[in-house]
Parts: sequence; structure tokens; C-alpha cells
Amino acid sequence: PLPLPLPLPSINVILFFILGLKHILTEDKDMSIGYFQEPALRGNTLVFLSDDDLWRCSIEGGRAERLTSSKGVPKSPRISPDGQWLAFTGTEEGMSEVYVMPMEGGPLKRLTYTGLPGARVIGWTPDSESVLFVTQAASAFRSWAIIHKVCVHGGQPENMNVGWGSSLVFGPSGGKVLGRFGRDPAQWKRYRGGRCGEIWIDKDDSGNFKKLLELESNMVWPMWIGDRIYFEGDHDGIGNIYSSNLDGKKLKRHTQHEDFYIRSPQADGNRIVYQLDGRIFLLDLEADK
Repeated sequence: PLPLPLPLPSINVILFFILGLKHILTEDKDMSIGYFQEPALRGNTLVFLSDDDLWRCSIEGGRAERLTSSKGVPKSPRISPDGQWLAFTGTEEGMSEVYVMPMEGGPLKRLTYTGLPGARVIGWTPDSESVLFVTQAASAFRSWAIIHKVCVHGGQPENMNVGWGSSLVFGPSGGKVLGRFGRDPAQWKRYRGGRCGEIWIDKDDSGNFKKLLELESNMVWPMWIGDRIYFEGDHDGIGNIYSSNLDGKKLKRHTQHEDFYIRSPQADGNRIVYQLDGRIFLLDLEADK
């Protein structure tokens, strides 16, 4: 995978580095200004978090446009499958809640009122009509989040009836993949205890899930692309992107990072974008690089 061209930084980022960081004066030719997080990709559009706001730019690089100017820090951006909406977790009024806005920019719209700190956007339904999110609301245990959906036009959230989990993705022809215990492995390096990340699959959308892999790894962020399930795992020591077929076989490693864990990977159907060391990388699955 190659790092994407860096978007032009905001004036706040420029001032911060000029005023505060000594390494801005070094002669490191590979140095870049800014720290870019939580990328989301759809078509030619890239959204990412930097300077405590969400930004949009072309996947080819160039000037970035600020999408939010928030009181809180927006997180977990997700672009709808039709490319019309951007959902994210916001703290505009205190607690973490689900917000949406037009992809072209515009006013924010709050969709949930859970009143709890753990709400987090995890994706969209395939028809782009509902945002998927996790919340401890209606859960018997605070540490077990339940996956819900809420209509982009408003209304009451609905339980997805897949039990507790941390992520949920849909297959191209039906079926679901469920992630459980999906804590960021970069904050829990080489953890092998009872809350290791797990991936479960319902191939035919029958409602019956089975564990995809029995692997001594913290497996998180599953992505269903074609006839394979991609995910991050750290069974080789560092968090990298792997995949298996729908039966949990033919395991393959796709990235070769050795210094830092991959973080927040997302897919748009044939590519995966992710954060590593404050930069954004693009994995082209057709070229496998």
C-alpha cells in the first residue's frame, strides 16, 4: 500500500507547528505537517479527521475542504453507499450521538438521543437509508454494546437483532459479518485474553452466525469484499490486513507493516483505506499493494 498524497493543512495546524514543534525546523525531507486519522472512502472522495474536525478531499490529494467546525471532536466518519451522506459520532451536546450531514456540506442533523457516552457510528445499511451504530442503551451490561440502525431522515432507532457486537457489514449478495470485542488493537497490543476480537459470519442471511476463524489473534474491523472477508489481525506481532474465504480458510496477509499497527481500516468495495503513523494509506486489492 502507498501513502496517499497529503491534503493541504489548515491554518490552525500550520500555526500550531510553527509555534510549538521544534522538528518543523529539521531537515527531514519526508516530514509532513498534520496528523490524519479515521479515513473513510467512497469512490474518489476521501474523508478524514484532523485538527479536531472532518475534512474532505480527492483520493488523488490536493486541497482539503473542512466539513465540520464542531464544539466537540467528530469521530468514526462513514460515507453512505450512494455517496450522498456522511454519518459520524459527534459530541456537540455532550454525550456521543449519531449525526449526519450532506456529503457536499451543510447543516448537521442529530439522529439519536441515547444519553449514554458509548454510542458510535459503525456503518450504513446497503440501501443508504439507515446508519448503523452501537450503544449500551437497552443492554443488560455496560460493556456489551448492541447494534442498532436509525433512519437518515429521523425516527426511533431499531435493534438489528444480531446480539451484542462492535461492527456489522453486509455481503454483496446478502449475508452479514459481525465483529465482537472490537477494541482498537493499537491500544491493546498483542492481547490474548477473553475479550480478543472475534469475527462471526452469516453467509446466507439465515440469522445463524458461526465463528469465521479460530486464530490466536485480536481480529477487528471485518470487511466483506467479493468472496473474501478482510480484517485486521496481530497474530504475527503487528496489526496488519489479512483475509480469508467465507469458510475461514486460505488465510492471506496483504500488508507488511512492521513498526506501527494499522488503525481504522474501511473499504468501499474494492479498496481499503487506513491510518498508520498519522498518515493515510490506500490498499488496492486488485493490485494487492
